[in-house]
Amino acid sequence: MASNYFAHQLKQLRLEHQYSMQELADLAKVSKSMISKIERGAVQPTLDIATRLAQAFGRTLSSMLETQTYLPIIKIPANEQPLWEDPVNHAKRKVLSPSFQNSKLEWLEVVTPAGVKLELSPLKQGSEKYVLVLEGSISIQIADQEMVLGPGDSGYFLAHFDHSFSNKKNETARYFLIINHN
Repeated sequence: MASNYFAHQLKQLRLEHQYSMQELADLAKVSKSMISKIERGAVQPTLDIATRLAQAFGRTLSSMLETQTYLPIIKIPANEQPLWEDPVNHAKRKVLSPSFQNSKLEWLEVVTPAGVKLELSPLKQGSEKYVLVLEGSISIQIADQEMVLGPGDSGYFLAHFDHSFSNKKNETARYFLIINHN
């Protein structure tokens, strides 16, 4: 399961970087007790918390879920694509791109249930997000601007601002999200 692997990776990286739980908590803006619970496998972090923890190590969440050896051609069978479900709002995030330790690109398929809002922390300066809606509708709030996308619509924004994805409709929204961590 992706969350158990994430917990293992988190602890391994924290020890490799010689961070105390408090140091990691300060870097990621996550409580020390939450980190302890995640490392023990007692809780599964939300997507936002998991992303902040990955960023504290200069990594993407995708690279924390799976590491692959670089090859010129890579096939990722559907049943091997890491899937993360947020334990609070049940949004799902499937990693479609190969995940390399130093990869700056993530290609994701996101499924957001009706009425769910995903609050996301800013990424580092220069990071970009590209969105293509496959089903339903999604409202993206970037700082003080809103972009509403329906089926077939695509959008782009700089992701170093506070931003959120909201499904304000009564149906599930499904969309591709490409993140460029420049």
